[in-house]
Amino acid sequence: EAIIRIGENSNLGRDALSYLRIEELCTLLSNGESCMDPVRLRDMATRGREEWESHAHIKLGYIIRSLKDLQIIPVHRAVANFVTDLVIIAPVAILDNHSSPVEDISNKIVCIENADPGFDWIFSCGIAGLITQYGGINSHMAVRCSEFAIPAAIGCGEQTFNNLTKAKIAELDCENNIVRPVDGAKKRISSNWRQHEGHQSR
Repeated sequence: EAIIRIGENSNLGRDALSYLRIEELCTLLSNGESCMDPVRLRDMATRGREEWESHAHIKLGYIIRSLKDLQIIPVHRAVANFVTDLVIIAPVAILDNHSSPVEDISNKIVCIENADPGFDWIFSCGIAGLITQYGGINSHMAVRCSEFAIPAAIGCGEQTFNNLTKAKIAELDCENNIVRPVDGAKKRISSNWRQHEGHQSR
């Protein structure tokens, strides 16, 4: 709240404030808020944004075993955890932390990077399936999909997930442990999904 108040006095919004270093702010605050120079704060925010933008181009692997992993970034292949034995082909819907229940995700395969209990509302929208980048077979979303008999691929990994988010239609074959984008020649909803949809309506 103190930082927000300082930002208001210096005409800095929350986004600009997010680029300030907390150590620098604490040093300034130790001398009292009256010592805050709006011009200095804006310069600090600008410098912080420039540093963030330069660092945003650096990509590291999520598993670092040695210094070599900082020079050559290995792409670790993740093995998804599949829920149910259903096979579906359906349109893809991408959700993030800014998504809300008003979005139309009915009869779609929902893709979420890291699904948590805050996304429970998707199960009341008649989704066709669920794919997440992170997560395990004992995760909250895996358990929920099992409860509702919704086909899912939990923790498919960065590479597979990114490919799916670029696709309009995806195939989720839980019986054979397959999750992949679908080309235009296979735009159809599988018979297994129609059975699953009927189960949902009951």
